[in-house]
Amino acid sequence: MVKYFARSVCGSFLIVLVSVFVIGVPTPVHAEGVKIGVIIPQALLAKSDVGKKAAARLKSQKEEAQAKLNSITDDLKKVQDELMKRAMMLSDEEKKKAAEDMDRRQRDAARTKEDLERSLQQTEQEVLGEVNEFLSGAMTQFGEQHGFDLIVDGQAAVYFSKETDVTDAVLEFIEKEYKPK
Repeated sequence: MVKYFARSVCGSFLIVLVSVFVIGVPTPVHAEGVKIGVIIPQALLAKSDVGKKAAARLKSQKEEAQAKLNSITDDLKKVQDELMKRAMMLSDEEKKKAAEDMDRRQRDAARTKEDLERSLQQTEQEVLGEVNEFLSGAMTQFGEQHGFDLIVDGQAAVYFSKETDVTDAVLEFIEKEYKPK
């Protein structure tokens, strides 16, 4: 079995090796006169005013939602504590009603939490969409004004030299010159 596996792996390797030489080894394309820039989107988001404002807006909304959730949780805990204190004095019917009330409150709290999370996700998508649209317009205008043929996302690149990184230049352009159309 091991011999068969070894022959199979060696045979597969030989087929791949022969295919590479028959088809040809890919070579890099060199284009003279092409101006390429690379940007780091996270840096633009973190350092630009529009990115900072978006982050602050999202943080504020998350804090508001968390405060609301904390309030609901605290209320639930108070009701539960009160129920525990009075449990010995309640009749079976009253205990049943109290348990049903507690279950209803917990379901309501879970629904509220889900609604808040959905709302936060929607707001986050809207805000990031607006920011991305703004930054995309800024990078396009920067590229056109500065003669770039191509500006790519640094995350998509396997490698790029520091000389091609235009993130700081785009950031400066956004802060000083860019006017959305």
